[in-house]
Amino acid sequence: MKTNHELDVYPFHIKKGNRTSILLWTEGQGTAKDHFLKRGNGRLLIIDDADAKRRRLNAVNMNIHWDESAALDVDNFFEQLSRLGSASMTSASYGEILNGWNALEDLAHTLDVPKTLHFFQSDIVSSAYKKIFNGNNIPAVTPDGRHFSPTWRKIEITELTRGLSDLWARITSLAPELYKRTSQR
Repeated sequence: MKTNHELDVYPFHIKKGNRTSILLWTEGQGTAKDHFLKRGNGRLLIIDDADAKRRRLNAVNMNIHWDESAALDVDNFFEQLSRLGSASMTSASYGEILNGWNALEDLAHTLDVPKTLHFFQSDIVSSAYKKIFNGNNIPAVTPDGRHFSPTWRKIEITELTRGLSDLWARITSLAPELYKRTSQR
């Protein structure tokens, strides 16, 4: 049973190569942005999937939705990103990019990456985000029987790829703990 002071959090698996880190994500409240939980020392809270640790975490005023986890495969994200503009892009490909982009943005806000806001607020990147969102073809946005396939300019692909690659590098330099603990998945 949830009490009023419990925080709703969701496991988020970040896979890079053969390593997976499990973070806890929560929706921002009020003016706060969506973010990942951090330890008291400012480092990302990374968990493993051991039952005992889950029970301890569930006991600290968090309502952890273990059955509603999400995941980002970093290698697959950058593979999909490298295919932007090709005929092989599908709605699922755009969905992978959208999920990864949102996760990187939440990580950047969590870690206070200073240059992030400039990157996400550029007109080219803003336009690219809209194309990726619409290319996902979710039913709430795309009318029945319709399909949106974005047309890409080289500068959009270049700026987006460079910006997200740089952002991932900055995130991992600020959060080396992403690679210290792993679970087998």
